[in-house]
Amino acid sequence: MAERKWHGWFSVLALFFIQTAAANDPAWIELEGCKLVEGPHNDGDSVEVEYDGQTHVFRLFFVDCVEKSPHSRERRVEQAKYFGLAGDNPEEDALQVASAAAKFTTNQLSAPFTIRTRWEKADPTGKNPAIRAFVETSTGADLSTLLVGEGLAIIREGKLASDNPKGRNSSEQIRSLREAETRARLAGKGAWGLSRPPASGARPQAVPRSEFAATDKDGLLASAGRPAAVRGRVATIGALPDGRITFLDFEGNQTGGFVGVIRAGFLPLFHQKYPEGLKKALIGKEVALEGVITLYRDIPQIELEHPRQLKILPGPTPAP
Repeated sequence: MAERKWHGWFSVLALFFIQTAAANDPAWIELEGCKLVEGPHNDGDSVEVEYDGQTHVFRLFFVDCVEKSPHSRERRVEQAKYFGLAGDNPEEDALQVASAAAKFTTNQLSAPFTIRTRWEKADPTGKNPAIRAFVETSTGADLSTLLVGEGLAIIREGKLASDNPKGRNSSEQIRSLREAETRARLAGKGAWGLSRPPASGARPQAVPRSEFAATDKDGLLASAGRPAAVRGRVATIGALPDGRITFLDFEGNQTGGFVGVIRAGFLPLFHQKYPEGLKKALIGKEVALEGVITLYRDIPQIELEHPRQLKILPGPTPAP
């Protein structure tokens, strides 16, 4: 009888702990169609968001961007050490990185985006209103990963880490972030570029533009974050169903090869330049795209914001 009572109490206690854990671990909520709004909390890793008529402040999981507030100098100095910013004016360099991160986040969230959160407060006992969240851009990219890949964010674990509600656990996400950080550091992107001391104390020189074939994926990956001219013959031109992005694909490339990208906001400039339509004007033509090579899910690309970045190269002279 005593053993039966013990098992009964054990079942009650187990049920209590399960119910308590469930109450303390609320379900993830997905907020689609969020819009960025101007506010004092906006920077690289925090965003003020309008959703369903209300405004919230969200703080990214996994990353920490350099503080831009003039009142956060002490913390900014510590953050600068992560990137090795120790030149003549590390404070100025750190502020430059903070500004670049804030601008990057604003640009990435220019179109409606998605928030995933459990409404966990970033600072339960303080005045910071931020709620921890994953932020996914309109193109489906994780904002934290994008910031790290541009050399604009510090990877943080602990309270800033969480399993992703889309399925990846925190260890997998950290591994992916470390890979993105390594690529950014090797390419000298963002803060990693500022941390490279110029030889013999000379002022840093502009990075020379490299030239690549559109099929040279290894060369393009190695030059991420640098200006380049990429040549190739346009094979197809497509777009996302909602028209947010138009893609230029090139002959000889497998899936995941180099791509030219035109976002919807810049597309009218190209329509003015090519009134007959991009497909008629460019498919089958040898072209050169000029701009900075960026990576999207390990795919090298150049974003085209003006027709002057795209040049149609002269074809072979026809035989007499």
